[in-house]
Amino acid sequence: MKNSAQIILFFFISAVIGIAALYVFFSLDIAQWNTVQAARLQVAERQAVRDQIANLLSQFRERVAQFENLDQQITLIDHALPSSMNIPELLTTIETIATNNHVSLDQITFTAVSQLQQPAFTETSHPAAQQTKPFEIAISMTVSGGYSAIKDFMTMLESEVRLVDATALTVAPASDSSKPVQFSLHIDATTYYISQPTFTLP
Repeated sequence: MKNSAQIILFFFISAVIGIAALYVFFSLDIAQWNTVQAARLQVAERQAVRDQIANLLSQFRERVAQFENLDQQITLIDHALPSSMNIPELLTTIETIATNNHVSLDQITFTAVSQLQQPAFTETSHPAAQQTKPFEIAISMTVSGGYSAIKDFMTMLESEVRLVDATALTVAPASDSSKPVQFSLHIDATTYYISQPTFTLP
């Protein structure tokens, strides 16, 4: 009987120790698992924050690029349709084009066309819209040079940023016969400018 009791006690103690060991093992494993899960959540949250910051930076760069493009467009429009006659700059541009293409600028005049001489403005929008209607400047000039030079001059004049519309062209042999084959080209053209709109507070 004593041996049986000892055997039973031995198995009981062994079972208790085994259960305790399993409990400790699984308790530690669950704690580590919870720690790993918490770390994974933190990593995922940080990655989400990084992705959000990267997305915001990308949107910011796109906005900056749009504003830069808009600024370039505004500058281009201002050059094509300046807010004043700006005749000295236009004259310098034409003289430079003539010089670069070996063409002689014999005569040039600028005439501001009054709004009264232009077609009536038919839109019934805000009065500020009438103030932004383009004004016309009539250009009359005569250049002389070789055929290729005159052709290149016209090409560069048409490709100039400021809007210049050639309305009439007259070609004739140049009067100076001492030079090689020369031509005289008379050009009637129109360029434009707009006045800055003025706004009044109500």
